[in-house]
Parts: sequence; C-alpha cells; structure tokens
Amino acid sequence: MGVLTDPGAVRAAELPISVGQQALWMLHRLAPGSAAYNDAGAARFSPSPNISALTEAVQIVTERHDLLRSRFVEDDGMPVRLVDATGPGLRVDDVGDIDDRQLADLVATVAGEPYDLARGTARFRLMRRAAGDAVLVCGNHHIASDAASQFVLWRDLLTAYQARSAGRRPDLPALTWTWNDQVAAERRKLAGPQRASWTSYWRTVGRQVPAGELPSDRPRPARPAYQGGTVTVEVPATLERAVQDRAMALGVTPFAVQLAALQALIHATGGARDFLIGCPMSLRRSRPTLPAIGYYVNMVLLRATVDPGGSAADLVQAAARELRAAAAAAALPYPHIVRALDRGRDAGPPYRIAITQVDARLAFGPDRFDGVVHPFEVPRLQGQYDLGVEIARGQHSSEIAFRYDRELFAESTIRRYLGAYLRILAAAAHEPGTPVGRLDAVVEPPIVRI
Repeated sequence: MGVLTDPGAVRAAELPISVGQQALWMLHRLAPGSAAYNDAGAARFSPSPNISALTEAVQIVTERHDLLRSRFVEDDGMPVRLVDATGPGLRVDDVGDIDDRQLADLVATVAGEPYDLARGTARFRLMRRAAGDAVLVCGNHHIASDAASQFVLWRDLLTAYQARSAGRRPDLPALTWTWNDQVAAERRKLAGPQRASWTSYWRTVGRQVPAGELPSDRPRPARPAYQGGTVTVEVPATLERAVQDRAMALGVTPFAVQLAALQALIHATGGARDFLIGCPMSLRRSRPTLPAIGYYVNMVLLRATVDPGGSAADLVQAAARELRAAAAAAALPYPHIVRALDRGRDAGPPYRIAITQVDARLAFGPDRFDGVVHPFEVPRLQGQYDLGVEIARGQHSSEIAFRYDRELFAESTIRRYLGAYLRILAAAAHEPGTPVGRLDAVVEPPIVRI
C-alpha cells in the first residue's frame, strides 16, 4: 500500500467506504472550500444548557457513532476511513449581547465552515448569549451523515443531555449495525445476482433523456462554485390536508402528488415534456439501520413524461409508478446508475433538480423538551445543483425549502418559482381533472406570502 496523505494516521484503522462516499469524496476534492455538502442542525436552549452535562452528552454520542469520530484520507489514490479514539468535543463560545439577527448570521457562518475531511467530519458548537440563552450547532459533512442521521443525532444527544443533567446514564437503543456492516452489505449486493436486474432497469430510464431545468437568471458558468441559498415557506394546513386527501383518493403517497407538481412546474416554465430529476432515497431498509448514523441515501433518477393535455391525476399516477420502480432498484449506487445510462461525456449531468421528503418530527421527539429546547433554522446542503426541493414534515406543520444555486438564480426568481409550485400543488390536489398544461392558471396567487 502507498503512503497515507495524513502522516498521523494509524494504518490499522483504515476502513473501506461506500460507493456513495467515494463520489462525495471526489466532489469535495473539486470544491474543498464549498459548504454545498455541509449538513447541520441547530437548537436554541433557553435558558442556556448545563455545560458539563452537554459536554458529556456530546462525548456519549460521538463514542456511540464512530462516523462522528471519522476522518477520510487518501491512500494510493483511493479514499479510506480512519476512526479516532475521541470525537471533536464541544466548543463553547460566549458571543456577548448580540441580537437575533446577528445570532442567526453567526449560526449560518458556523454551519457553512468548510470541512477538512482529513481532520474530521463533525462539529459541535455552542454559542452563549449574554441574555442567558444559547444555540447549539451540530454539523456534519454529508459523507458521514444524512437527514435521518441528523434526527438520530439530535434524539441521542438530547436524551443523553437530559440523563446526564439528572445524573443518570442515558437509555439509548442498542446499536447492532455499524457503518462497516453497511459497506459490507453494499459489496455483497453488488456481487450478487440482483445487480443485473437493477442495471437493466436503469438502462431503460433513458440514455438520451435530458435533465429537467428551470429558466435561470444568469448563464451557467463553465465550472460551478457550489454556492447556494434557501427560500423556505410553511405549507398552509388546508393545502397539506388537500394533498393528503388527494393522495388517499388516488391510492398514492402525498410525495407522489408533490413530485408531480414539481414536474408540472418544470414543464410550465420551459415546455419540457420528457426529462429527469433526482431523488435521494433512503437505504435504511431494515430495523437495525434505523438508530445508526451514516450516509444511508442514494440518489436515483425519476423520469417525467408530461402530456400537457393529460390530467393532473394522470401525472400523479405516473409519478407514483416512477417512485415505486426507482425504489425497487435504489440499491444500485448512483455512480453505477450513471454508468448504466451510458450517456456519454458530452451529455451533461443526468439531473439538475432534485426533490426529497424528510420527517422532521423525528428530531426533537416527545414534547419533554418543549419550553427548553427549540429548533433553530440553519442553512444546509445549499448549492449542490440548480434546485433542491425538500419537503419537511414537522411536529405541527410542514415546510418546503427551495435550495438553489446563487450563480444561476436571484432569490426573487426562486420565490416566484416557489409560489408557482404551491399554486400547481393546490390545483393538482383540488382539481385533479385539470389538464397539466393549465395547472399553473387554475389557482390565483397568492397561496401564501413568500
């Protein structure tokens, strides 16, 4: 073996990584100063937390999940994982008498600090104000985390904090699955007979099908800088119920309705009728993976074939079929999916827009933390592609985030697109017989102020 790029690494600690992590490693190499793959969560403690208990809670969580203690270095041109004996620990900063806007800016700055993967993939920063409250930022590089992992992290951390504050040991579910198990399972699947059928499916998705796009404000640069922004809106309760009712009536999931609305938006703004968008799908297919932290997602491709004269219900049903078919072949890692498409070097990326749904209710769990710990908005995963749509189901409502590439779009344009998306979603939910080509005109704006 060659010489590790990290001279302090212990050779015996070298561990293999997944195909998806290899891809993220390469993306990090292309733009090491970008925050596009920074995942983070934040919470406000009011009053400020017990520092000793929180420090112990961070230690408990990092000892429990070895990806929080991992570093990624290069050996013979290939990335490998190293696991340290201790984690990054808790850093406490007294930030003085700053106002809420300044605090939000500081949280965004902390969350956006680039990672040196050879030094670590996690950070825990507490910012205490003179007013007596504090905000904790738990950050990870995406190579070691995903949305569900953030929820696991916060659940474990707050459970441990509550226990240590009371002088008890935390009661956390036993971990019977490690990231090494996940990598080994992936390798077995890739060597197994199912790989041929998965590859065959992705070949049918369409070699010549272009990536779906939205008209941009500025020309696409020769090389992306992976700098993004986010516009978020709370979904009105009436619209959320309408989407759920329509999904139930059609025998599909609400996500199929939301996906169809995005497909209709892409068609309405540019006229495209046949295109691809991306969709990160969870690889947590067994109970032992649920309490684990790791990169348990795989990007898959969803093809939209839009008939402007067809009904909104037809588009929703087609979206549901695409989701089911993609889920059945989602175990094939994305780099292998791209190779199966065989698009050629000049074809461009298979997708420029992606959509996902997460259940944010998992993060803070029971109401036992109400009045003490509150979620705090923090930028995350911005600028990975032209547009990333995230639908987050919360404790009492849902939010839709449009994460966009600032090199291509002005914020005002993204707000306009988000407003159009909500109108299309409402039309598809309330008037399923409406032709797709007329969805954007059915409901008068505004659905909600953005």
